[in-house]
Amino acid sequence: GGTRLTMDRRKPREVTLEGGRALFDVVHDDTRPFIVGVGEAILTDLGTVFDVTHLQNGARVAVSEGSVRVDARGDTATLNPGDSVVASPRGLERRPVDIEAVDDWREGRLSWNGERLDVVAQDLARALNRPIRIAPALAGRSFSGSLNIGPDARDQRERIALLLGVTVIEDGEGWRLEP
Repeated sequence: GGTRLTMDRRKPREVTLEGGRALFDVVHDDTRPFIVGVGEAILTDLGTVFDVTHLQNGARVAVSEGSVRVDARGDTATLNPGDSVVASPRGLERRPVDIEAVDDWREGRLSWNGERLDVVAQDLARALNRPIRIAPALAGRSFSGSLNIGPDARDQRERIALLLGVTVIEDGEGWRLEP
């Protein structure tokens, strides 16, 4: 999934997610909070299990246990189990998430609940290890559903087209999602 984390041994409870996706299972310590930097967002553990995805223009955070404070571009939100937020130039966009599905991506299953298709395309690109671009006309469209990622890229392309209601074009550089 292209995950890149930076850690400093002198600050073991601070990490930076530079790319990809990571699941954190953190023991809470009031005197030493666990902090994740991702893009322009700062996430502070309040005792939790949470998932973080580095997006092209921000970050997505989903909580399955405990809570996390998200600070991004002057906005702040506290997320509890079943909460998710996308931090982007548009601000903090909250949406519910299935607690049981927060870490399904580790088993090859991607799930979305009211997610923008530009974010879905980024998740697919990461999971399939191929560039996927999306037509501007589709980027803001909302999608809910799930997909099991398998080894056959041709089969995946057809399934993605049906699931998202788009045309998937292979163009030599990767895939393009078109209306």
